[in-house]
Amino acid sequence: MRSTEDLAAAYNRDPSSVYDMTLEELHTLSGLVGETEPIIDAILAVSGASDEERAEQLGMTLEEYQSYS
Repeated sequence: MRSTEDLAAAYNRDPSSVYDMTLEELHTLSGLVGETEPIIDAILAVSGASDEERAEQLGMTLEEYQSYS
């Protein structure tokens, strides 16, 4: 696992970097910066959630989610 400093730096440079992180790294990052939409979505993606489930958890319709992602 990368250091907390490396995780935060990667996220601050590019929030989409969360999609290259492990579940453990995502939980660590969430503790550092809070539960942002990219982090929540990446956790759901790593956990195998469907697009419908991901949209629901983010408070979006499926159509909104698909235009967002």
